[in-house]
Amino acid sequence: MTIGGVEYESNACPIIHIDTYGVAGIVRVDARGEQTQDVSRCFPVVAHEFQHLVYESKMHDDPVYRAYRESEAGKAAFVSTIDNHVWMTEFLSAAAGILCYPRMFLDDYVPFWYVWGAGFQDVRNHFSRHPEVLANGDTLAQRGRDIFRWKGQKADYSLAAFLAQFACVRGGEGVFSKAVSLWNQQRVELGLKKPVEAVARALGYSDFSRFHRDFVLSFLFNDMESEGGRYRLSENHGEGARGPAGEALSMLRPPLMNGNEAKIEPGGYTVFKPVGRVYFPPVTAMDGLQYVGVSIPRPEEMPTAEGPTP
Repeated sequence: MTIGGVEYESNACPIIHIDTYGVAGIVRVDARGEQTQDVSRCFPVVAHEFQHLVYESKMHDDPVYRAYRESEAGKAAFVSTIDNHVWMTEFLSAAAGILCYPRMFLDDYVPFWYVWGAGFQDVRNHFSRHPEVLANGDTLAQRGRDIFRWKGQKADYSLAAFLAQFACVRGGEGVFSKAVSLWNQQRVELGLKKPVEAVARALGYSDFSRFHRDFVLSFLFNDMESEGGRYRLSENHGEGARGPAGEALSMLRPPLMNGNEAKIEPGGYTVFKPVGRVYFPPVTAMDGLQYVGVSIPRPEEMPTAEGPTP
């Protein structure tokens, strides 16, 4: 392969590999063994992966990153921060996907938030019979794990997409380049420890706990009507009144925990349905937790969120 006049003898160059079959495959085989081909099926994945190429290319301007690539001595300095780089590039790739192909919420992100391998019809069927959904025992992000720490689980891809939507609805498409700029150029000056803090700053939040609270509440009050649209995720992407993204996001819920105790990491959350409508934190609850009481009234009433309580 020759790129820019340079001949390469391997695939160690910027290139995206797409499986002909598989989840994002061009070729599908139905139950009768008949094949259909549609190259557009892989376009959302290409958008996601192409952003990774762009991010990787720009990272070569970072001397610490170049040192990691070019010498063993530079690895220690970079590896200590690699989680931040992975989170940022995955967040940006989620944004690239939903901006170009908002149907990804319906095809992937909302169903996979509940169960890996589920389809949107499964989600619709569940909520036609049940008003709630329990937290997935295999998905720690629903059970107190830091939701801004990348672990590569399907729920992490969904969370990145929900956060990208949350950011775009409030800050427009320019919010992503602004967040990257804050992280790359001002994180030391601003005292930012994690790239998600740059996202919060780009949206105008000076208090990260309020950003965290608003994002979590968007899992429940995500339409334009609830709470005056304060926690909205729905946005018209030129799809008409709702479109596939809005339809999918209307099925987004915060899964509930049984019992009244959970291990909550910094950056995590969990949702309990208290018995008798009153929640009493366990005596072992650590200081600094923020509690938010949420009332979901009858369908004819408007939902409200009661502010944070100590």
